[in-house]
Amino acid sequence: MLKDIIPTAWRQRVYVAYALIVVLEGALQVGYATIAHEMPVWLLVALAVTAYLGAAIGAMAASNPTQPVPADATPPVIGE
Repeated sequence: MLKDIIPTAWRQRVYVAYALIVVLEGALQVGYATIAHEMPVWLLVALAVTAYLGAAIGAMAASNPTQPVPADATPPVIGE
């Protein structure tokens, strides 16, 4: 399974980095659209690449779900 190949800490960093990049690109796109200025080619390419990578990021996230907590699980008590 993919979780055996890519450690959890790395996956979390990938998710955070991807999210930050997408937000930054979206903000730049909105900024260019607001001033009615043509978007630069590098931004168009970056948007296309991050959209393409989104499928791989989503597959990685979907293949590594967190384990459900049983309904009858007792939370740990600190200090006992």
